[in-house]
Amino acid sequence: MTKRLGMVAAIIISYVLSAAAVQAGDGFEVSLLRSTPREIVLEFTLEDYTLKHVEKGGATYTEVLFPGKVTTKKKGFAELPFVHASVALPSSGDLRISVEPGSATEIPLTYPMLPSRGVIYRNQKPADIPYEMAPSSRTGRWYPEKVATASEPYILRDVRGTDIHVYPFRTHGARNILKVYHSVIVTLSTGNGEGANTLSSPTRSVAPEMEAIYRDMFINYAPATRSIGEAGELLVIHTPRDASAIAPYVAWKRQKGITVHTLKVSAGSLVKNSISQFYASHPSLLYVQLVGDWADIKSELGTSANAPTDPMLGCVAGSDYYPDLIIGRFSAQSASDVTVQVNKTVGYEKNPQISGSWYPTALGIGSGEGSGSGDDGEADYQHVDVIKEYKLLPSTYSTVNEVYQNGSASSVSGYVNSGLSLINYTGHGSHTSWGTTGFSNSYISSLTNGSQLPVIISVACVNGEFHNGGDCFAESWLKKSGGGAVATVMATINQPWTPPMRGQDYMNDLLVGGYDYTTNPGSGTSTTEGRSTFGSLVFNGLILMYAESATSSDLDTLKTWTIFGDASLQVRTEAPLSLSLSATSAQANTPFDCVVTSGGSPVPGALVALYQQGTLFKAITDASGAVSIAHTITAGEYTLAVTGKNLETKFYNRNMGGSANQPPEASFSTAVTNLTATFTDTSQDSDGSIDSRQWDFGDGTSSTAINPAHTYAAAGSYLVTLTVTDDDGASDQATTSVTVTTPDTVPVLQNGVAVTNLSAAQGDWLYYKIVIPAGVSSLTMEISGGSGDGDLYTLFGAKPDTSTYDCRPYLWGNNETCTVSTPASGTYYMGIRGYSAFSGLSLTASFN
Repeated sequence: MTKRLGMVAAIIISYVLSAAAVQAGDGFEVSLLRSTPREIVLEFTLEDYTLKHVEKGGATYTEVLFPGKVTTKKKGFAELPFVHASVALPSSGDLRISVEPGSATEIPLTYPMLPSRGVIYRNQKPADIPYEMAPSSRTGRWYPEKVATASEPYILRDVRGTDIHVYPFRTHGARNILKVYHSVIVTLSTGNGEGANTLSSPTRSVAPEMEAIYRDMFINYAPATRSIGEAGELLVIHTPRDASAIAPYVAWKRQKGITVHTLKVSAGSLVKNSISQFYASHPSLLYVQLVGDWADIKSELGTSANAPTDPMLGCVAGSDYYPDLIIGRFSAQSASDVTVQVNKTVGYEKNPQISGSWYPTALGIGSGEGSGSGDDGEADYQHVDVIKEYKLLPSTYSTVNEVYQNGSASSVSGYVNSGLSLINYTGHGSHTSWGTTGFSNSYISSLTNGSQLPVIISVACVNGEFHNGGDCFAESWLKKSGGGAVATVMATINQPWTPPMRGQDYMNDLLVGGYDYTTNPGSGTSTTEGRSTFGSLVFNGLILMYAESATSSDLDTLKTWTIFGDASLQVRTEAPLSLSLSATSAQANTPFDCVVTSGGSPVPGALVALYQQGTLFKAITDASGAVSIAHTITAGEYTLAVTGKNLETKFYNRNMGGSANQPPEASFSTAVTNLTATFTDTSQDSDGSIDSRQWDFGDGTSSTAINPAHTYAAAGSYLVTLTVTDDDGASDQATTSVTVTTPDTVPVLQNGVAVTNLSAAQGDWLYYKIVIPAGVSSLTMEISGGSGDGDLYTLFGAKPDTSTYDCRPYLWGNNETCTVSTPASGTYYMGIRGYSAFSGLSLTASFN
């Protein structure tokens, strides 16, 4: 199968390299010795390794300790490290590989090599799986059979490539010998035949979301040979049921500056062929957004679990498993489900909180399992901790909270409700929960984080199993109104243990702008640049994971780790940078010239877009923050949007008229008391006056008052839009997210002051709370005295109950104490429940 690309083989590979390109990995180095149209020569050089005797199940084995921790997984055969490099190939030609081993050492073994336990899945406990040698591993053959292999050529969107895997450690079971190759030279040559998965035909620029991964992944990729084009286009696929509900999402993406196509399909459609056909005629397509549940839009079922494989819908060129498109899904059983997810997505991108302190805050959750058998030999919590200490904190993140093996579901709720932009989870999982903490769908339904929405990378079993049963864990996060998450990646299968850990590493590497494995903990392909859309983070992370190992368990992970939410979502990792524009209106027949600054300094890399009735004009600001956009905007309404990574979004509704009227600038402030929001119009009109106002409160009600107050029927977050029209008929809109809550009537305790003579019947509750300022070192909450049996429960941020609490002492009688070291600032709730009726009890909360 062929795929059209640029101008024959020379367009992909630089053919003048001479021992200049080097990739360093943990424990090995790869050098590109030669690259010509017919031949590519690589040298793999082994560096550090040691041998160690280990006892497993009462037997002694020899283990290779090697910084690069990807190992063979054939059950019962030696578990041996191997290394890899990815090579960009000419657009066509048969691929041949020749291997020239260099110096090698044969080491007689006192004890046999440690056998692999095969692929371990996350519905298993590694400690329960024995180490057993297969009888066939002791035959007179070397294992692995070959010193090096090359995969069948594949197509990764713009590049034809192959993955080279070198096995520097081989064992001879019958002779009990380990052979170590200190260097290996691999030569790839191309013949005159067409070869597998060829590229051909028209020239096309590289999507900016992809170019960096080509440079990091392929040792011989030559970026100067291809132009970098505009951001990839988006295809939205929906059923008739959701046409109206998805329309605001489509409108916003177009206004933002993305070329959006829509495709209406009948319910129950398998859309694989439709996507492939669409890509053939729209080669700049990069994102596909599915709208609907499994019953609405289907992907092919795959793996031994017969589970949905949404990511494989992106395999539209070649017969390989490397996707070419990024697939996301708004999983929804109704139009209202779609509306919730659309509102969260648009609000997240369009109306960020300029002073939002939650953006540089993250949460890591990890189990205590997997030590010695996880990726890089790490237990889950150690893996999550490396992400925290070496990736997130050195970048834009200032706070990364920890919930490890013995953490509680209530602590997860507390952190989410306080505001997070990112959650990394690694552990066991189920259809509706995380095994570590037990945080489940029922906890999601009670979240109150409003518009403070995280993205989630979850390494766990079946969290994304959306085709079976009720709402899965991923769907619950996304469908939650007034909170939850804005996007997540979760699996439709029981995930294998280590491949998704590597994928999660790579996704975080790209989130923070790149990571160097030669100088930091872990092993993998170093990256030098980041990605800013959630889909490109996930997609590129999975590509790096699969190229590194390419085993069956890697492939299962690639096929089934599903993006729930907007694949093109621009992820935020710090408070948005406020922007100023030198111009906010376009003039007819004149290029739109604008300089984007922040605090007087230029802002490069911002996307500036003018949009009018299906026609888009856009440009990226240069180093001086400037754009000049030629356009053909005619009389009538149009929009101006300025967006970018961690930038404030500037959005204007404008009208191109025959006069020089300047449209008004809509703005308003909000004050919230419980369920009531009071709005103050702060709009301005530079050359006239505001003639009318239209408020949309986001709950189906509206007002034309100047400064209205509105009481909502239910707690939650609502997108409020003010449309103002001036005395010349020009209008503008401002939209913001408003979060309202039900009144809190819980009595407030004073520091160290007891409330006394408390009583309650069996099963009844008494609630109190205390507000803790910043900088407190210790908090003690205790009950004492009286008769009967009252049980103390405490919880940060919400009232506790019998299943949701931070502390419950489990003691007889009325003398119970809960202590919190270095408590977070905020409100701590105390509940006293009558295990049996009690009276005369005292409650005290003290902090210092």
